[in-house]
Amino acid sequence: MLAYTGGSEPAYATSNDHLVSRAEPRSTNPAYRSYVRRKLTLTPFDCGKITVFPDLGPESSVSIYAKNGKYVATELVAEGQGFWQNWKRRDHLKVSRIDAEIPAAKARAWQHMIRRLLSNVGPSPRHVRRKSEVEEVVAVGKIRLFELDLQTRKTVLSGDVPREPPGPKTQSAESIYQLVCYYCEKPSQRRDLAVQVEREVARVFGPVR
Repeated sequence: MLAYTGGSEPAYATSNDHLVSRAEPRSTNPAYRSYVRRKLTLTPFDCGKITVFPDLGPESSVSIYAKNGKYVATELVAEGQGFWQNWKRRDHLKVSRIDAEIPAAKARAWQHMIRRLLSNVGPSPRHVRRKSEVEEVVAVGKIRLFELDLQTRKTVLSGDVPREPPGPKTQSAESIYQLVCYYCEKPSQRRDLAVQVEREVARVFGPVR
């Protein structure tokens, strides 16, 4: 298993380009997010997991973890348009699953990205320019499309990407997540996609140690 070298809890934000603490947004369906997390957490995530709650379309997750001396990336995607848009049928929706072995160096790169992001977690942005914007901006700040989690020996570290990612590090979560999705879905392109994952992580977060 790849070792987690950070602290037991996420550090307070040291820049504006940070994740925000996990908080349940106000919703007409308060059970929604916990239900999705349960349905899309079917594997360990000792190298990290990203869960996506899209505006439209199905919810999905990618986790990378150690298994039998190797590393595996698992992509899970809710059926059809997903749980939110089919809430009354939620227990009848299937979840598709793709497992793909991934080189250790790429697993380390993914874990490096997750760990760096989770080392910088702060409150939701609430800055506004006009008084009339207060309610709208506060509401937007509570909507999280990407949730990050890292399983350690003692706990699970968590943080969310703000609705409007404030900088290159938080913005990179989506692009690197998508590369790993493609890696799972396109076996013939895995070598090139693995190189892209490692290169993009190094570009944004520095070399993997």
